[in-house]
Amino acid sequence: MVLLSSLKHFLKTHTFDPVAEFGYDPNATAVEVVTLEHDDDADSIAEELKKIPHPTEEPLEVIGKFESILNNFGPWCAERSLILLIRLVDRLKVI
Repeated sequence: MVLLSSLKHFLKTHTFDPVAEFGYDPNATAVEVVTLEHDDDADSIAEELKKIPHPTEEPLEVIGKFESILNNFGPWCAERSLILLIRLVDRLKVI
């Protein structure tokens, strides 16, 4: 349970901002954004980065499901449910 608590704490406190991570400041003018040849390129990159979903919402739901199974049905059922939950997490990955 300590492992699940620390994992949930990490996901809740983790800051995820791909736009800022790649050097795009949404408050900056188009010239300050990125030193690309065309301003349209910088805007399109920023729009694509904004479309990436927040990566903590669905994993927290999966962890909650696992925790619920563990509390209600015990460790044997929780271990069996991990196969399905791992498949679910694999589908959540962004390629």
